[in-house]
Amino acid sequence: MPVPHCIRGTEGWEIVEQLRPASAGQAILDKPSFGSAELGRLLAEENEKELIEKVTLIGLCTDICVISNALVVKAFCRRQR
Repeated sequence: MPVPHCIRGTEGWEIVEQLRPASAGQAILDKPSFGSAELGRLLAEENEKELIEKVTLIGLCTDICVISNALVVKAFCRRQR
């Protein structure tokens, strides 16, 4: 590990066409590994402003990146209130 996948400039790295409209104007994070500390910090900041009730994660590698980022979100966004 890590397994090379979703490499910048490859088709697996691109946001799929069906999701591009939903991603317009949204923060797009380029993560160098499975879990994204940048995602955790961004959500923690937002959680301080207003409690985040729900996070939806999508991805191609559910058993790697999605689970890793679910753990990051849980670690960074503990219930504040």
